[in-house]
Amino acid sequence: MTPPKVGAHRYFRFDKSVYANALVHEGKIRITTIGRCRGVEAGYGRSDDSENMLFPSISMCVSRPLPEGRENEAPFCDWINKEGFRQVPEGQFPGPRLLMKARYGIEFDVRSDLFVYCVSRFQTRRMEIRFTSGDDSWVEIFDADGFFGAIDNEMARLGHKSKGLETVWYRSRRFPSRDGLPDDAELIKEPQFASEHEARARWIPAALPIERLDLVIPELKKYCRIQRKVLSTRFPLRQSNDYVMRFSARRAEVRQRAA
Repeated sequence: MTPPKVGAHRYFRFDKSVYANALVHEGKIRITTIGRCRGVEAGYGRSDDSENMLFPSISMCVSRPLPEGRENEAPFCDWINKEGFRQVPEGQFPGPRLLMKARYGIEFDVRSDLFVYCVSRFQTRRMEIRFTSGDDSWVEIFDADGFFGAIDNEMARLGHKSKGLETVWYRSRRFPSRDGLPDDAELIKEPQFASEHEARARWIPAALPIERLDLVIPELKKYCRIQRKVLSTRFPLRQSNDYVMRFSARRAEVRQRAA
């Protein structure tokens, strides 16, 4: 077994023991897609219905006709000021005088699908409780350069281009405007997922649409090992991260009402 490089950062993969052993002993690995991560198929606590999406605010305008003869009426002027309207100067637009006020909305910015392989920067008991299947193991990737380099080579052979391995940024996906939106929307996740301490390797597909890939890369065996098998939890919740799913359902309901 090759020892870890001095000073190298390790990564970890929490998975069912059958998949963990297949990776470590046979080099079998599944590369999923952002689209599949967005779906419930990813599993309770893992799925995120807003994967690879951003929500910039957009400025809109509400207009109303100004009732003729009331433009200087004190009670009416007080009301329109209170409601945030302003009178459009006469002659600025053809037709009757208008009242206008700003209103802000949310736009959906959905990015193209990507191949992705997710790992964790740290091991936490909270992840074990949330994602437990009853028989799980931690895989330690002790040589990240070798491990992800081997996957990059295989993906390049298939025509897919690497976007690199980067740490996920936990913050709101809402932005004040379209100016300065990040290029890597797939690296932004809501704060309720922060306990995953996730990093993602990403690949731009040669063509769309895409489906997950089940690959065999024997070289991977040199760069990872079973770090430990996970102890059974005292919290045998059937859907251990159900609160995340309830949060997502509430958020989807709010969006539907606002649409």
